[in-house]
Amino acid sequence: MGTIPDHGTYLFVSNHRSFYDPLAFLSRIIANPVSKAEISSYPIIGWGSNLTEVILVDRSNRQQRGITKKLITESLINGSSILIYPEGTTSDLEYTRDFKIGSFSSAIEAKVPVIPVSIEYKDEDEYWTERSLYKQFVQHFSPTGKTDIYMFIGNPIIGDDPKELLKETRNKIEKQIEKLRDYRNKS
Repeated sequence: MGTIPDHGTYLFVSNHRSFYDPLAFLSRIIANPVSKAEISSYPIIGWGSNLTEVILVDRSNRQQRGITKKLITESLINGSSILIYPEGTTSDLEYTRDFKIGSFSSAIEAKVPVIPVSIEYKDEDEYWTERSLYKQFVQHFSPTGKTDIYMFIGNPIIGDDPKELLKETRNKIEKQIEKLRDYRNKS
């Protein structure tokens, strides 16, 4: 649902349900994802992240988080769109976890719009919470496995206050989640 922008630089901000989220997103939109540094050691996914322009962040290192924020800002200024999951991890909550503010400051500094993106799965068992990476991978990629993913791409949001931009983006994402669930339940 929604409209994929055909040109321009954006900070795409999404809720996070599964390791499959960025793969689904990047099958439709060009952006450099931000991800936890641990994925570089994952089979297949880590290999792919090392070959592409994934921005990896060591979430436990405050100094590294600052460097990552600077890389996000520079990428946006240089015309590369960014995909970020400001919850910092996957969630099976009804809506979202609290968002981290850093990337919203980057969007304002780079003078680029934020695009709220919501993602839901047909079956909430698809959310990646307690399963091992192996079990999650097998569920998604087994010959008998099938994953129905619903995505809503919202309208661009521009702001000059990172806290307000975060709040507005999160509200839009949560409203979009409701629309995706209504659609999912009717199909």
